[in-house]
Amino acid sequence: MIDHLAGLNQNHADYVLGNLAQVTHSQEHKEEGQSNKLIFFAEMGIRWKLDKNDNKLSKDKRPKDAIDVCKIEANYAVTYSKIAGLTKDHVLAFASKNVVFNIWPYWREYVSSQTQKMGMPKLVLPFYEPLVDQELKIDRDAGKV
Repeated sequence: MIDHLAGLNQNHADYVLGNLAQVTHSQEHKEEGQSNKLIFFAEMGIRWKLDKNDNKLSKDKRPKDAIDVCKIEANYAVTYSKIAGLTKDHVLAFASKNVVFNIWPYWREYVSSQTQKMGMPKLVLPFYEPLVDQELKIDRDAGKV
């Protein structure tokens, strides 16, 4: 799970927020007479947890009896034109650095609008900051991230 919510200071302080942002796989799409396309599939999600006993939770203190209060999830398919000569390593590098970054503004708006529509305090996610140690695994035989 990737946590991009550090320093968030909305009226969600009594909840532990977890955020998922990951590229799950990719595929190449070829059509005759057109440039090749790379399609990346990503899962995004956010979850609020609350202690059943009304104890305040924190990122360091997550009791086993904490329950999910709310969860928002979305799946994205992002299509890019493929440049000739890209290796699988190039695709992996692009996926690990760019795909979630490009999706993030849409995800951010979606979470904000959904929390507001649910009558919750509006949650505005911070700007995306890639994690230094974030890596994607690639299945070199299948050509998928």
